[in-house]
Amino acid sequence: MVDEVNKVISFRVEHFSLFTVLEPEELETNIDGGIYQENYRIISFPGNPDDSDLEANLTQTLGPYDDTQWRCFAYDYKSDTYMEMNESGFKERFPLEPGRAYWLISRNDKDLKVKGLSIDPTKPFEGVLHPGWNMVGNPYNKSISMEDYDILISSDGVHFESILTTSLTDNYLYRFDPQKDSDGNIISWYTMVDPSVESIQPYEGYWLRSYYGSDLIVRIVPKTGQSAYLKPSISKKLIYLARRSLMRLTDAIGGICMA
Repeated sequence: MVDEVNKVISFRVEHFSLFTVLEPEELETNIDGGIYQENYRIISFPGNPDDSDLEANLTQTLGPYDDTQWRCFAYDYKSDTYMEMNESGFKERFPLEPGRAYWLISRNDKDLKVKGLSIDPTKPFEGVLHPGWNMVGNPYNKSISMEDYDILISSDGVHFESILTTSLTDNYLYRFDPQKDSDGNIISWYTMVDPSVESIQPYEGYWLRSYYGSDLIVRIVPKTGQSAYLKPSISKKLIYLARRSLMRLTDAIGGICMA
């Protein structure tokens, strides 16, 4: 119960979460099978998961972790290396969160499903960019076009700059998109994505580079309804804070290959 006058929120349940009051949905994408570097995919899931354990979600469709059948990696910006899902501490360091992306490969074609709640695309999303390279994803279950959204970057949470003009980060993202010549040799691994001309897609993952020495705030703001974000009601604050508690958002992949 929300008492707007006295600003008191009360409830009587044994366990409370977003899923107590909202019906979760299946966030679904697919991955093409393969065993070579070019068969990797950078994936993300646009929503707050019922379970933040990435492995627990992926094993539902991929089966138990087996590096001869499928592999998953996350990028560790502190060491500038990758951490594989079966390494100790992966679960704690790399939870499944909106705005975060991961490397994934599967020997066989698979449908991937995660139970969770889509993030309201009419509401702003806030995440974190670490120094250096970041694997990022679209937090919404719809494409992000600069006609409809502003992507803003800030070092202090007060002054924000457009990703299109800031010097704090690159003004573009990179999509993993291996290209081959007529002989079948890889001639390029990545395609530059200019947000001003190309939409950022859900379920896809991208690289974004920060040039700042500490964490940055990235804020995605719909170009309509911004006032609702600045002054949310108490009930909306509850949902926003619960969702925000789940949030946290090299250019080479040599050595990551499934034998």
